[in-house]
Amino acid sequence: MRPLIVFTTGLVVSLSVWPSAQQAGPPATSTASSPQLTFRAETNYVEVDAVVTDANGQFVTDLTRDDFDVAEDRKAQDVSVFSLVDIPVERTAPVFYRGGVIEPDTATNEKLFDGRVYMLVLDGLHVAADRSQLVRQEARLFVEQHVGANDLAAVVQIGDARGGQEFTSNKRLLLEAIDRFAGRKLTSSALNVLADTLAKINLAAIGKTAPTDQAAQGAAAASTAQKLGSVAASGPSSGTTGAGTIALAGGAAAGAVAPITSVILTTPEDNEEPTRAVMAITSLESVEALSKAMAGLRGRRKALLLFSEGIDFDTDAVRPQMGLMFDSATDAPAVIQAEQDMMAAATRANVSIYTIDPKGLSTGAEELVKIASMAAGNTVPIGDMAIETMRERSTLRQYAEQTGGFAALESNDFNTMFDRIVRDNSSYYVLGYHAPEKADGKFHAVTVRVKRPGLQVRTRDGYFAAAKTPSQSGALTDPVREALSSPAQVGGLGMHIGASVLKDVGGQDTVHLTVEFSGRDLSFTRDALTGTFANQIDVEYQALNDFGQPAVDSRQTVQLHLREQTRAAVPQHGVRFLTEFDVPPGRYQIRVGAHEAVSGHTGTVFYDLEAPDFSSTPLAVSDVLIALASTDFAAIGGLAPRATMLSPAPTTAGREWTSDDTIVASAEIYDNDTHPHTVDVSTVVRADDGTQVFSTEEPRTSQGIGGKIASVFKSAVKVPLKLLAPGRYVLTLVATSRLDGQTVTKDVEFRVK
Repeated sequence: MRPLIVFTTGLVVSLSVWPSAQQAGPPATSTASSPQLTFRAETNYVEVDAVVTDANGQFVTDLTRDDFDVAEDRKAQDVSVFSLVDIPVERTAPVFYRGGVIEPDTATNEKLFDGRVYMLVLDGLHVAADRSQLVRQEARLFVEQHVGANDLAAVVQIGDARGGQEFTSNKRLLLEAIDRFAGRKLTSSALNVLADTLAKINLAAIGKTAPTDQAAQGAAAASTAQKLGSVAASGPSSGTTGAGTIALAGGAAAGAVAPITSVILTTPEDNEEPTRAVMAITSLESVEALSKAMAGLRGRRKALLLFSEGIDFDTDAVRPQMGLMFDSATDAPAVIQAEQDMMAAATRANVSIYTIDPKGLSTGAEELVKIASMAAGNTVPIGDMAIETMRERSTLRQYAEQTGGFAALESNDFNTMFDRIVRDNSSYYVLGYHAPEKADGKFHAVTVRVKRPGLQVRTRDGYFAAAKTPSQSGALTDPVREALSSPAQVGGLGMHIGASVLKDVGGQDTVHLTVEFSGRDLSFTRDALTGTFANQIDVEYQALNDFGQPAVDSRQTVQLHLREQTRAAVPQHGVRFLTEFDVPPGRYQIRVGAHEAVSGHTGTVFYDLEAPDFSSTPLAVSDVLIALASTDFAAIGGLAPRATMLSPAPTTAGREWTSDDTIVASAEIYDNDTHPHTVDVSTVVRADDGTQVFSTEEPRTSQGIGGKIASVFKSAVKVPLKLLAPGRYVLTLVATSRLDGQTVTKDVEFRVK
């Protein structure tokens, strides 16, 4: 998973799936439904969510701020932020004739975020390998059936840094991340103790008689095992080393204690216990970091869905080793501290943890199969395994109950549990206040009371204040960098971006980036000497790879000095910035942040990009570049030489035009077959109902001048929109090889208004 970037302090801006074009500022007191999501990283700001229900369990929607009393450590607090959140579940609108959704090839920040925030955490370190498919099925069910089109979701895989997906509304990307999950939980501690016990019994049997040949050794081992009987079901605490005895079950005298006079056995132990501690700490620290990453998101309940079988490290165990008693090799205190730090971060960030045990109503048959191959007739540690399961599920309950979520355990009805999670995160009240600066690291109780009789309120019990850290006061802040550190897009400066991938030399891909700034958010100062209108836009663009590392991180400044005629067109047509950069094939999240100087507006847009290996198939096609051949009066800056060779006009990231416009769709077709042949290239435009409103086709031969085989075909097609009625359309570019019949396509959805 690309790790979420931890927030810095001091910035307050609006967030959106397609963020808003409003100026940043502190959230105002509101009674409206679905308040704006904000990025607010103040250390003394406390926010709690309250679910209020009547006697019938129905959510109450008509409360005001005056109906609530909020106290911290029994001291009344002044609620400065109050909002009712009541979010509908929106479904995607598939293209009618296709029966499915065409993924947008651009991203924008001009629609306020009005959905839920989900983070799916797949704890690979605490899910058994043979239950990986269960996790995949359950997580897919949640995404497919319960995540709305207006929601944001991310997938994190603990144990696989490259397996996840940053926040997105794209279900295909979320499902692909889920399908990469694989559990790698260690073998049960009880089974490890059983295996160690059996190994030591065999060693004792062989060492006692010390026969010289292999057959005699086997006979001696069988004889000693008969005398010792089978291993007790009581597990790791059943043995004692002081008298050289081991508790038995079965054999000649069930439950007897057999003396071992010739060989002193060390107590059977779990040899993977140190690794078990490391894995427990890793999972807990991961959830802690994720909670901190979401701490600055305000105005929404943040749901962390933890798919895990629970932490299987026994922090209470005191185990003997080599005749001595010791405290879990000092690992227990470290695990306990990691657990406390995780809970503190979640409560401080107002993150509700919902724990989902993939085992559901497990019968334990999987473990019995493992035991059968090991025990060889010995009594198995069923009791210890049951205790382990209880301990694991106890941790899952604790994490959920203390953060305002709930534990989905011992049930196979995941749909009902997921419905409840959606309800929890759809209707609630947001109450925010500024607490006195503490930085004491202590727990502070928060109580929420509703004055109206007969109502029940459910909220978290409190939070852990942050511990004291070195002062950051006086440090200069970079508004673009701070906005880019948010896990979701930031609004303030409205933008559209398009990131189109073209093939480059040396196995690299070229990303052609188009950034359009909303003219409504740009102001200008008049230069008295030149008479031009000036502004400055700082633009930073990043391409984060699978590890969250920037494969590209570049900063450029766009200096605007516009004449009156161009400035007058800015409110309608905006300002466009073009640039290009190279990346190896792979998955990336493109992050674009910008800050304009005159009004101080800041915005970001994120776009998930897949840069393909264009040489891996006989036939491939680049992304489609869209330009306007008419009525394009946008001010344009930046350089894009690669696209200039392909598109006859500067590209646009807009996908809605009027019937007066003419668009140009340009692309490259990569023919990797060295045999002479013909490729048919067509461009078709269909309305939402499937009616074909435009088409063109051109055969292209790979036989070039002098018999040289051409490997790249360029296509640029003008599409006049004057005959298209207002509505939704799909432009499809199709390339088909006559040599083997292979076909590749690219779709672009657009609207005519």
